[in-house]
Amino acid sequence: MRKVVVVHDKGAVHPMEVYGAMTGTASIVFAVAPTPAARRLLPVMQRTGEVVELTGTAEADAHALAAHGPNGIVTFSESMLPSTGTLAALLGLPYHDAETLTRLTDKAAQRRALRRAGVDATTQWPLRDVQDWERAVASVGLPAVLKPIWGGGSRDTHRVDDPDAGRAVLDALLRRDPSSGYVLESLLRGAGEAPFGDYEPFPSSL
Repeated sequence: MRKVVVVHDKGAVHPMEVYGAMTGTASIVFAVAPTPAARRLLPVMQRTGEVVELTGTAEADAHALAAHGPNGIVTFSESMLPSTGTLAALLGLPYHDAETLTRLTDKAAQRRALRRAGVDATTQWPLRDVQDWERAVASVGLPAVLKPIWGGGSRDTHRVDDPDAGRAVLDALLRRDPSSGYVLESLLRGAGEAPFGDYEPFPSSL
């Protein structure tokens, strides 16, 4: 039976879901990130597949995984997409190329690619500094969504209805981590067809 490396960290589907979906198709080698969230489920992974505890050193981790003879590699954790790409290259396994990985993890690059392909015309403005705020609001309009360029789980994501309140939030986010990048993006509304369709993902507006 073929073996597939499943790189696991926070945000990924539960190992039992992976096991249930792959039973009879491939055996699993769980590559577990060196984080408390990932290693909390080690007992489950040890019962359902082989396990390699990653160290964060790509060459050493690839060597440990190569000993299991994998035929493929995948991750269901957004934060592990770049690391999985590096491991795939070292193991000689097919995976997303560098450009695709950038588009999967960089929200500004995603929108640029979608616009070029004629798939999506959502307006977006990158924010590296508070001085970018007025031009962003003028270009995107309000209401809008302020969110990090990288990351998932709606972390630091805010609906913005008031320009001054939005600027204050951006200033606070950049003061906390000046190296982070953000985007202001048009608010997309759903169909509003209960029980499906639109929903309000933000507890309050700014």
